Amino acid sequence: MKIIAYTYESDMHCPACTRKATRNMRVDHDHPHGVGFSALDSFGIEYDTIDREGNLLHPVFDTDEHGFTHCGDCHSEISGRQAETSAYQVYWRSGWKRREGIC
Repeated sequence: MKIIAYTYESDMHCPACTRKATRNMRVDHDHPHGVGFSALDSFGIEYDTIDREGNLLHPVFDTDEHGFTHCGDCHSEISGRQAETSAYQVYWRSGWKRREGIC
């Protein structure tokens, strides 16, 4: 099983965008559903990271069923074959678009 995305703040996000977003999120080892100690997943994201809504970040694995197809931030495709983050990710908001056929 590989992590292909994360759910937080009512959307799905690719690992690269999640790493950027977690810089501004807090870690709460006392959260009732957290692991209770400092540990990092395969993308270097702390297990007990809390989003702005007060919920834990939830990893999505390549074996999970989900209804999302693209990252809520950069709009790159989320699929099992993209478990390692895309080398070409530029924010959609900045006016750039993901080059077709790269991912």
